[in-house]
Amino acid sequence: MEIFTDVMLLLGASIIVILILHRIHVPTIVGFLITGVLAGPGGFSLVEGAEEVDLLAEIGVILLLFTIGLEFSIDNLMKLKKIAAVGGSVQVVLTIIVFAAISYYFGYDYLPSATFIGFIFALSCSAIVLKVLQGRNEMKTEHGKVIFAIMVFQDFSVVIMMLVTPMMTGTAENIWLDVATLVAKVGCLILALVLTAKYLISGLLFQVARTESKELFITATVVICFAIAWLTSFAGLSLAIGAFFAGLVIAESKYSYEAAGSILPFKEVFTSVFFISIGMMMDLSFLKENYPTIILLVLLTVTLKAIIGFIAALALKLPRQTILLVGLAVCQVGDEFSFVLCKTGADSGLMPIEIYQYFLAVSIVTIGLTPMIMNLSSQFVKRLLIQKVPNKANFKNFNGNQKNTQMAVRMVTAGEEELGENHNNVANANRVSAPYDEEESLKNHMVIIGFGSHGKNIALGAQRAGIPYIIVEQNAIIVKYEVAKKEPIVFGDAAYEEVLQSADIKLAAVVVITLGDPFSTRKITYRVRKMNPNAFIIVRTRHLSEVSEMKDLGADEVITDEYETTLEMFTLALEHFFVPAEKIYQMVKLIRSFDKNTD
Repeated sequence: MEIFTDVMLLLGASIIVILILHRIHVPTIVGFLITGVLAGPGGFSLVEGAEEVDLLAEIGVILLLFTIGLEFSIDNLMKLKKIAAVGGSVQVVLTIIVFAAISYYFGYDYLPSATFIGFIFALSCSAIVLKVLQGRNEMKTEHGKVIFAIMVFQDFSVVIMMLVTPMMTGTAENIWLDVATLVAKVGCLILALVLTAKYLISGLLFQVARTESKELFITATVVICFAIAWLTSFAGLSLAIGAFFAGLVIAESKYSYEAAGSILPFKEVFTSVFFISIGMMMDLSFLKENYPTIILLVLLTVTLKAIIGFIAALALKLPRQTILLVGLAVCQVGDEFSFVLCKTGADSGLMPIEIYQYFLAVSIVTIGLTPMIMNLSSQFVKRLLIQKVPNKANFKNFNGNQKNTQMAVRMVTAGEEELGENHNNVANANRVSAPYDEEESLKNHMVIIGFGSHGKNIALGAQRAGIPYIIVEQNAIIVKYEVAKKEPIVFGDAAYEEVLQSADIKLAAVVVITLGDPFSTRKITYRVRKMNPNAFIIVRTRHLSEVSEMKDLGADEVITDEYETTLEMFTLALEHFFVPAEKIYQMVKLIRSFDKNTD
């Protein structure tokens, strides 16, 4: 009951703090950190069960790293090995040398302690940085991949640092044996994960997904996440790294987007507790007494780490704008691994208590500044380094694809003959020459949600009209069958933001929702309109009574089964009486216009 009270107080306080800070455009993450500072032992001491809060925070980190893993795959991660090896090693080694030298010459002339201080300052806060990149859909951009690779290298380097720390104090019995054992364990673990992803997890998730039970899918996803995280802990790695591996395993299947959407609500709550728990470690009295020194250390840390980040990105021969974005993204210090490393240093006698408080203060301040620094760096790049005139062709393409999509829909209902020569011209002008690639973003395309008979007909029309499209479908059997046919299809519930992002929904020109379930259609229509205010949304419903609500939720056009069936029957009846086709067309057009006016 105590933990329930503590969590309620912390999250309740965070709501008040974030609502106040939102008025001055302070990022939500900073609000959680400030909540922790105010609620912690150094503030108003609102909670007593600090250990239970730390446990919930660890779950948050596990879920966060799990969702990061879902955005990649083992193959994609291997593509980043050069970036991690070069950029990561330059960033980590250079930071250790610079901060160890500063510590040695300005107060701590004991080389092991100075080196250990270099260790803890070499690490950036991956939880904060990756969350910002996730929120801005930049994980798969060039700078996003480089930042991620450097962060992964940092996290793996923590294991080596924890092994080297006892050796620096002479307490390790056989450091080389420990290193060899760790390498063997990690090698076996990676091999086991590759085999598991290929032969077990994908088949298991297919059997779970075909039941169409969301509860079962969520349960299976959570069990896989925590089971793999638990197994990796036996190899000497952290639970968070294990969760990242679990995400990689599921990313090898077609169910990663649905898994991300299922986990999202849990992840957001638990990661909020993590950020609050970081703030709770801060001693306000220490901050008040030493704020001039802390400000100086913050400025020094951000400046030096940014410069080192620039050098690491420069070693990879990246463009100027990417160098800037990478450097300013890794300029903070402190994450969950840093604090674990601090404990190891304290146990080994290398971490004086005053250094811990200084490090904690610098960590919290730099972590709090990170979202703002990253936003400013992004704006700086757009305004000064990427001065491009807007391409008018994009607007033409948007309008063109919108018209072409309406052609495709008409092709389904009226027949291919209606298009005549226009169809051939459109097909030749707009045919997609390259197959759909999940790693490359689509633009000005059509998203088809639901791949029943209606969705298949619309896809066929789009294909013949040369319109780029992608399908979102929740039936695992359909997805498996269509993937084998090389259809551009992703598995998942389109009500989840992550699933829609996988279809590049924010860049789509037209979205066609073909589902027959009104509840799901309402949720999806609302979500699509929120994510893409400019998309032309076509919705299928069963009853006329649902048209008004769908339009209120953001649909531009609503096609009603009930209404279209009536018109078709009316048309057939008139044809039986030999009414001319032109007159039938005019009458149908009049009925449609009357219906729109009555709406």
